[in-house]
Amino acid sequence: MSNELRRPPSGAHWLFICAPLLGALSFAGCLSSSTTVNSDMSAGTSGGDTTSGGMGGDSSPGSGGNGSVTTGSSGASMVQAGTGGVGGGAVGTGGTGGSGPVGGMTAGKVAAGVRWVGRVDTTDPSKPKFNWGGSGFVAQVTGSTLTVTINSDAPDMYQPVIDGKAGTRLKYSQGMNSKQLDLGGAGMHTVEFYRDTEASQGGVSQLISLTGATLQPAPTYSGRLIECIGDSLSNAFGELGNETHPACMSQNGCPYSIDTQANYTSYIAISARDLNADWSIVANSGWGLYRDLASGLQNVMPNVYDEAIFTSNNAPKWDFGIKASAVVINLGGNDAAMGDPGTPYQDAMVKLIGAVRGKYPEAWIFPVTGSMLNGAGLAAIKKYTVAAIATVNDPKVFYVDLGQQDGCNNPTGCLWHPNLKEHQRMATVLAPVIKTKLGW
Repeated sequence: MSNELRRPPSGAHWLFICAPLLGALSFAGCLSSSTTVNSDMSAGTSGGDTTSGGMGGDSSPGSGGNGSVTTGSSGASMVQAGTGGVGGGAVGTGGTGGSGPVGGMTAGKVAAGVRWVGRVDTTDPSKPKFNWGGSGFVAQVTGSTLTVTINSDAPDMYQPVIDGKAGTRLKYSQGMNSKQLDLGGAGMHTVEFYRDTEASQGGVSQLISLTGATLQPAPTYSGRLIECIGDSLSNAFGELGNETHPACMSQNGCPYSIDTQANYTSYIAISARDLNADWSIVANSGWGLYRDLASGLQNVMPNVYDEAIFTSNNAPKWDFGIKASAVVINLGGNDAAMGDPGTPYQDAMVKLIGAVRGKYPEAWIFPVTGSMLNGAGLAAIKKYTVAAIATVNDPKVFYVDLGQQDGCNNPTGCLWHPNLKEHQRMATVLAPVIKTKLGW
């Protein structure tokens, strides 16, 4: 069997082979536009959860509305009090400034009546497509049940979350399938629905319909987004599997399966939820920054970083209209799988940081290492990463060491990958750094 990794045709699956590489274990390893509507009546709108008071109406002598002390739903703290509203007409007076509320009301990417988390292809806005691991949607509905109909190129796993509580994961087979969600009684509910299967494994998912419950206006969010560029580690490859490694030897009893991959509980998604943020994971197993697991130079994440969905050809482009607050780059494990990748890895990191900065001028960028690399592989990737950061000389680029898993003395997920406990541990390292740097 060839070890060359290629982008699979739609519905195809990779077959992975793992061997104990103590120098560099293979398969090592996140949207904002707000809208305020001004009244054209004689009185201004309230400031609400923006930093300014409402704008006065255009009739005379209208007066500006007062900024209100409103709490935004699950949003970020504002940093200043609202200013007075603009006076209506020629003689209207400005309203009183509202105090800065806790939270914002950010619309995000809305299509088919729901707000999307992660990247989505809205070429057909009534039937959006998605497939990056961890991508999905949030809906506000009234009713007691909701049926989610999806057309999939391949079997996939999904994580439903009802009113903040994660439910039993759902497996959708290839083709058109419908699953009914029990919302726990009649009334208003928030339904989240995330794809647990990574893009390179499960083809493309298309939301066909949401029936049963009645869709309400799409819920807003905090305006915080954490994006991750990574590989299998960030995709939570094998997270739900269980392997032990006596004498630190490889054990191939737990190969890749959609049943053991769980993007919703990856360290990125956990960190994002801890920080009241959305997440976007752009990652493929076996891929690298400069070279892939088999030293090929085509299957590298910079080549697909601008794609809305990952497909075999003619992938639609992501518009980057929703800006990430923080971008985590966790690559290098596959680059080092066949030995030291050399300074081309450093050059590729410099170039990727520049590409990210071009898309997100204000974001903090966090190149990280952890947690599968160790020994000479870890030393090399860390050296090149730190050197790349020094080269770009950007004050908002910061290296984070996520530590190393102890797979010899503790169980791991499939093929040496971090299990849920290890993903949770990495989140306890990453989330506080992001919180401190961004003032969250």
